Amino acid sequence: MSRQSDPSCLKACNETRHYRIVLRFLNSEPLLGPVDLSGWIDGLHWVIASGESGGGARPTHPGWIQNETPADVHIETRMTGFVDLQRRFHELSDSDLEDTESLLIWSGSGYGPDIGWSELLEFARVILLAEAGAGKTAEMQQQANRLAGEGRFAFFVPLEPLDREPIAEILSAPDEGRFKQWKADGKEPAWFFLDAVDELKLTEGKLDRALNRLSREIDGHLERAHIIISCRPSDWIADNWTLTKLERALRIQLTGQYLRHPNCRAGCLLLTCHGRKTYWMHPETRKRMKFSELVALLNDKARDVENEPTHGIRIAVFGLDLTDPPLASTHPESS
Repeated sequence: MSRQSDPSCLKACNETRHYRIVLRFLNSEPLLGPVDLSGWIDGLHWVIASGESGGGARPTHPGWIQNETPADVHIETRMTGFVDLQRRFHELSDSDLEDTESLLIWSGSGYGPDIGWSELLEFARVILLAEAGAGKTAEMQQQANRLAGEGRFAFFVPLEPLDREPIAEILSAPDEGRFKQWKADGKEPAWFFLDAVDELKLTEGKLDRALNRLSREIDGHLERAHIIISCRPSDWIADNWTLTKLERALRIQLTGQYLRHPNCRAGCLLLTCHGRKTYWMHPETRKRMKFSELVALLNDKARDVENEPTHGIRIAVFGLDLTDPPLASTHPESS
């Protein structure tokens, strides 16, 4: 609901009173006018409000909703609020990690028992896998803040600058002081939340250098350090070429790097299938694609690039399926 003058939304909100609902919330995005919640506030747990951005954005005033909402209802604004979603985590096997495409549509079933943050933080080393936009950064920042608020040593560290800067220069002044205090303490544990591995993967070797730097910084204290690293599933497996990665290779590597010289007018992307990956996920339909369908889709993407007026190039995508019987006999490692 964007404003009080939306009667259809008010009617729908009132109808939810007839159902047993664990969490009942109102989404006011964008909030374009005052909303009086006093007439149907019973049972409302959560209100989300945000404004528009960019040129021509209409104004939003948080007071429009906060001034008329009882104090026991949680108000979240997109600029400041954090809502605890009670995240649950599942341990993944090696075979699960080999099939990262299926994790895109993971439903939570079939992965064994789940655990919460309290249990997760008991582990010494954790790789936290979730897709972009899943809230990894906000969750880890919240956990770091919560632990620090309890008087424990916890640090949120963006990994990208750690590749080139000492950790003391990345942390805030208070956190830098606590980091030095933890090293001098010699007894208490500390939690390091290392965020945004997918950004590091854009440049080969940056992740290794960042982790090596952290290892040197806390040398002699590793047994007291709990390290949690966030990552997208597809980026943790170096040789797991998802459709997103292949599109990036087509547009950024082939077009943006190899063909950027004025004298380079044509190029191709050659893909080989060894059989270790059997399908790819379509980004819109979420259906599984065979290798031949993947190549066809990437050629459609290539036509889109060709049609952009800034390029004026010819590109094509070719696929070599080494699981095809005539070729497999000459490449036994693909079977």
